[in-house]
Amino acid sequence: MEMRNFSWLVTSIEQTDYIAFCQWYQQNQERLKTHQLVIWGAGIRGTTFSLLLKEREFYNIIFVDTNSQKQGGYIDEFPIISPEELEQRRGKQNTLILVSPENSSEIQAELKAKNYQENKDYFLVESGEYAAYVKEFLRLYSQDTLIMGDCEFSTISMIDVEHSTLQEMLFQRCGLDKTKILAMHGMGLRAEYNIFHAQILQGMKPKRLVIMVNFDTLTGKQHLLPRSQHAELLKQLLSVQENPDQEFIEYVSLTAERSQNLQMEFWGSSKHTKELSEVRTRNYFKLNYLYNLNIETEGIVYLIRILKEACAEGINVLPFIPPVNYQLGKRLLGDMFCQKYERNVEKVRQVIEAENFHLLDLSYCLDATLFATETTANETSNSKGREKIADLLYAAIQEMN
Repeated sequence: MEMRNFSWLVTSIEQTDYIAFCQWYQQNQERLKTHQLVIWGAGIRGTTFSLLLKEREFYNIIFVDTNSQKQGGYIDEFPIISPEELEQRRGKQNTLILVSPENSSEIQAELKAKNYQENKDYFLVESGEYAAYVKEFLRLYSQDTLIMGDCEFSTISMIDVEHSTLQEMLFQRCGLDKTKILAMHGMGLRAEYNIFHAQILQGMKPKRLVIMVNFDTLTGKQHLLPRSQHAELLKQLLSVQENPDQEFIEYVSLTAERSQNLQMEFWGSSKHTKELSEVRTRNYFKLNYLYNLNIETEGIVYLIRILKEACAEGINVLPFIPPVNYQLGKRLLGDMFCQKYERNVEKVRQVIEAENFHLLDLSYCLDATLFATETTANETSNSKGREKIADLLYAAIQEMN
């Protein structure tokens, strides 16, 4: 029988998630010895938690997910069941439920309705990343440099010993009082535009903007995926603004709608039994880096809007492309990897230069040993890699002065 594996290619984790998980595990380590763990949510975060548990030699795990397409499948060796099946098992064995989605109000309401008690029957691993983002959005600084991007700034390698993030490294180099960093995993350029515009309207116009241009966020579907919307975060950002503009209000409504569009979601793993990880990595490269970039896609359209607004406001902009594991790409895909990848880089460069700014291309600045692992297909790096990126970005920022 075919084994449908919905696990993700996870080699890194948000630093805040790692800290929150470690605290939860330490508090519940003894109970886990006598209970089966139910991870509610068979997504990226749930997969990550299962890997951290396996590192700690805990394997008594099942997953629960409301998505019928996943039910009956697996996250690696762990089965995925429905909430209904979980109820049928209730009382037959000792279980603890770990809720993996970051924003889980609906799941919590369902569990409470079934008389599950928080911190006794079910647990939340809350990183507080949205609250931290809102706090940074509001933080007053000298408005020298605003840096925006996605998880490159906030993740660490799963095997890191040194856990400082790129964000922390840049604050150390550039100065916390002079620098603001607004970074969130999967954040697309339409969201970045609205947040950048909101900063200006709130009286916090920066002298310089450093904006990450990640190919993951420029695909034809990325901006539609539920996990890319951050609807709750944008709703919170809207609530703290004085006199927000109409476009931000409309975008918050759009993200709420898109976050419910589950049929648009796709998973990073194969549905074939025991498919080699190299095949999955090859497919990830093709989907996220080697597609034919359309300059009319939403991400590019809003990148141009960011550049035009910055120009109109007299803000200098440093758009940059983060590193890619080109050595792994060339090993798996041959010369085609660099050829197709560089074609997309050139398209982005032309868009940026048309607005009279220059692209900082960090694509080839790290070798494979400086990524989260040598088989990491996305842009996340280990601590030594992050130090190098921080040095390169700091030097480029200094040249903007």
